Amino acid sequence: MTELSAPPTQRERAELDAFLSNPARPEGTMAPVELEGFLFAVAAAPIPVMPSEWIEFAFGGEMPEFDSVDEANHLFGILLSLYNAINADVRYRNGRLPASVMFREEVEENIEPDAPLRQWSRGFVQGHFWLREDWEEFGDDLDEEWHAAVSTLALFADKSLAEDALEEALEQTREEISEISLADIIDEAWIFFPHSLMAYCRGGVSIQKELRDPEHDPARPATRTPRPGRNEPCDCGSGRKYKKCCGRLRAL
Repeated sequence: MTELSAPPTQRERAELDAFLSNPARPEGTMAPVELEGFLFAVAAAPIPVMPSEWIEFAFGGEMPEFDSVDEANHLFGILLSLYNAINADVRYRNGRLPASVMFREEVEENIEPDAPLRQWSRGFVQGHFWLREDWEEFGDDLDEEWHAAVSTLALFADKSLAEDALEEALEQTREEISEISLADIIDEAWIFFPHSLMAYCRGGVSIQKELRDPEHDPARPATRTPRPGRNEPCDCGSGRKYKKCCGRLRAL
C-alpha cells in the first residue's frame, strides 16, 4: 500500500501563511489558498515541474528573501511538504479541495474577491495557463470531460466567467425570458466540482503514465497550433468562442 505524504501541521501552515502574507514578499506572491489551487494545477500537469520553477512562479517570478539559511530551509521544507501532500491527493484521491475552502451559503458570495473558493480557483487558473503549452502537446489525448473540468474549476476565478456561463446558458434556452440565474450557474458548477477535480487529475496522471512507459516514443511531435481569433471556436475543444473561453482565462 502506498504511503501518502503527510501535509504540513497546523503550526507549519500558520508559519507559511504569515510568510506569504508579509508585505516584504515579492509583488505577485500568491495568497495561501491561491497557492494551493496553483499547486493542484502543477501536480496534475502532464509533464513534471521542478520545485525551483514553481516556487519562483508562486512568488511573482523571483525567489523571496530570507533572514537566514535556516529560515529558508524551514519554509522551503513546508512548501515541499504542502506540494507533496497535494501531489498525493492528485494521484491517489482524484484531487481534493483544502479543508479551508468552504462553499458559502450565500451562493454569489463564492465569486467575491475574499471567497476561499475564488482564491483557490484563481491559483488554479494561473497554474493551468502557466503550463498550458505542456497540455497542448497532448491535445489529442484529452476528451470533452477534461475540457469541461477546466471550465468548471476556473469558473469561480472571476465574476465575469460566471456571467459568461450564464449568458451562454440563456442563449442555449432560446427563450426571451428564462429563470436561469447567476446563482444557478454557480450552484451547478459547485455540484460538478468534485467530478471536475477528478477528471482534471486523470487527464494529467494518464499522460504521465504514458510518458513513463518504456515503449513511449520520446520524439513524439507537439500538436501546438496558432491562437484562434476572438470569435472563432476555442482551440481547447470546449466548443465555445475563444473570447468566452481560454481567451477570457488568459486575460485574467
